[in-house]
Amino acid sequence: MSNTAAGCRLNALKARFFELWARCSADKQTGEPSLVWAKLIESYNEPWRHYHTAEHLCHCMQQLDLVWSLLEDPAAVELALWFHDIVLQPDGTDNEQKSADRFQQAAGQHFPADFIENVIGLILATVHDKAPRQQDARYLCDIDLSSLGSPWKQFLTDSTAVRTELSATSDEMFYAAKVRFFNALLDRPTIFFTDFFQSRYERSARNNIQRYIVQIEADGHA
Repeated sequence: MSNTAAGCRLNALKARFFELWARCSADKQTGEPSLVWAKLIESYNEPWRHYHTAEHLCHCMQQLDLVWSLLEDPAAVELALWFHDIVLQPDGTDNEQKSADRFQQAAGQHFPADFIENVIGLILATVHDKAPRQQDARYLCDIDLSSLGSPWKQFLTDSTAVRTELSATSDEMFYAAKVRFFNALLDRPTIFFTDFFQSRYERSARNNIQRYIVQIEADGHA
């Protein structure tokens, strides 16, 4: 089983990533993935990031550890989580595809081809535009969206951080897109695809989203 991420200490995250990389590698002579790690952290520390940072990675790892034993290929899900936001261009429309491409470049010949293909598919599932067919992808999407079920104060903090990342986007465009996305989530039979995350976060996520939409409408943003 994976190591539990305690807090968001960078050294703990680094050790976790190095262990995962070595465990998954087909080339046992690969050694420590120092260059891959350096590029990962450089990306997640980009100055325009306020939500999609190492803190988000840490949150995802904590949620992953809760469902580790329920996954078909937990190592693939974990690698997908590490790379799913490595590319974050505020005005980008294909960040997930570029993130998948970055993983493929980093993976090189280190991993089996079918494993690489699986991780790429998992990364692309975080577009959140349709229900994934693969069970692991359903868990990954739920992990990525699990912060929607945070306590209200944290939900607002996260929402403000996302808005700051997209500060170049007008209020009109940002909040219209946000409401469309949130309404699409509310229109699903459930926001979360798996029983585990439904029981843990479904009610609080729905309450948070509904409350947030009312608030931004009251503020004249939608």
